[in-house]
Amino acid sequence: MAQGGNSTLTLIAPTGVANVTGADLIKEFKSGSHYVGTAKMGTKGDAGVVVDADTKVYGTDNLFVVDASFHPDLPTGNTQAIIMVAAEAAAARILALGGILANGTTPALPE
Repeated sequence: MAQGGNSTLTLIAPTGVANVTGADLIKEFKSGSHYVGTAKMGTKGDAGVVVDADTKVYGTDNLFVVDASFHPDLPTGNTQAIIMVAAEAAAARILALGGILANGTTPALPE
């Protein structure tokens, strides 16, 4: 039994099957088309990391990513619950900034 990432899934081969091939897997499993990991969250300097723990894009003053792209790997369940929780936390953090940019200035609002 092999596990990787945060997977809790176990492959159970049909009775009498000694070797499961890639073709067998493709025939049995379908994709959920849940795309993640294109704007990974993590510590600045880590490979492939785009956003910090507050969902703010590194190197920007006022750009945030709050969707499945910040999750580093595909969760074993539907991504909706993870994104809903993250969005609530991100909204609270963004509101806590009070409109102050990282450089300490307040952006000009359109009239």
